[in-house]
Amino acid sequence: MKKIWKFFKKLSDAETTHRKWCVFTLSATAFFVLGTPLLVFVVDPFYRYHEPLFYDMVYYKVYATAPRILKHQNYDLLMLGTSMTRNFFLSDIDSAFNCKSVKLAASGGTIADLCKFFEVSHKAKGEKLKRVIFSLDIYPLNKKDPHYTEFDYMYRNDFSEDYRYLFSRQTFSSMHYLVKRKLNPKRQRKHQSDRNRMFATEYKGKKYGLTKVLKDALLNERIHHSMTPYDPEVSVKIL
Repeated sequence: MKKIWKFFKKLSDAETTHRKWCVFTLSATAFFVLGTPLLVFVVDPFYRYHEPLFYDMVYYKVYATAPRILKHQNYDLLMLGTSMTRNFFLSDIDSAFNCKSVKLAASGGTIADLCKFFEVSHKAKGEKLKRVIFSLDIYPLNKKDPHYTEFDYMYRNDFSEDYRYLFSRQTFSSMHYLVKRKLNPKRQRKHQSDRNRMFATEYKGKKYGLTKVLKDALLNERIHHSMTPYDPEVSVKIL
């Protein structure tokens, strides 16, 4: 305490130029330490604290935004899958199963990712969750490491680790994207804020429907979804 008092005493006795420089430095540091978390809290790009205040809900970065969506959105059917489910419309799912659905299309996701989503949803909704649909293909079975661990702090209620969210490069990048999206709506990706499409894929502004799927099937098989042998170790654990 004496050292702190001594520091401020020297600051008050310093020449005007030095005093201004010190005041500016301390003010800039305080603004960064206090202002940055406040800005993150207001924008909240991954919806950790609240849903959007000044922009539409954007369905993107599924591994980061999944916890908030699973805990707070209204649904009784959970649709889980990889990129294969990106083109399922919630209206079709609701109509087929007479339900209110949420879809998490985790492109490149593993079985561990889908199981984590289910775990969060089941814990949050309990008996209100009437049905869970897993859309499985070969791709989740050929990978061991889950992707959600990149945002593991989003899946915990341990607020002592909030600094990872408040001062994360991922958070700042997403916050910049959402603010730019709001300020320049002409560049908006409309499919990202369309709940009916929810984590859908946009192809040059067109809906990725059955016609597009069939047309691109051969190309996807050769490039995007080339067949890879499944990992026996992973499949044994699941089965």
